[in-house]
Amino acid sequence: MEIHEAASIFPLDEDSIQEIAADIKKYGLKVPIETLDGKVIDGRRRWAACQKAKVTPTFKAIMTDDPVAYVVSANLSGKNLSISQLSMCAGRAWDLSERHHRHERRKGSGDRNGLITKMHSRDAAGVAFGISGRSVGAARRVLAQGVPELVDAVDQGKIP
Repeated sequence: MEIHEAASIFPLDEDSIQEIAADIKKYGLKVPIETLDGKVIDGRRRWAACQKAKVTPTFKAIMTDDPVAYVVSANLSGKNLSISQLSMCAGRAWDLSERHHRHERRKGSGDRNGLITKMHSRDAAGVAFGISGRSVGAARRVLAQGVPELVDAVDQGKIP
């Protein structure tokens, strides 16, 4: 199954997949994997863990006009991320939000009170994630110009 691009706003904690797989194998999948347009939008670790555990997952299709807002809302609380990691997430969310906003304008549908309008600048993206706009700008530069190893190291919290 394909992963929705908005699902990749947050880094994938691959270290925990084996532990989740063991739990799913023993107790089953407790929370369905959420999909949007046939793609995983929330539950990438559960999806990978089900594959590892050889358990057929359950899915729940969701509807949203703003996949970025949905992913941020579903994943921001409860995550123990550093400011650098949050900055990377905010940078990705801002980029996706801008692309989604341009796409909606071309279609003529506009924004329906979603995060699209709220993330119109680096400062607005920073507010949505509880960090400074300057941190978001720095993360965007890393995402655009950094080598994949640098992006991964910041995402995993190995370097600020």
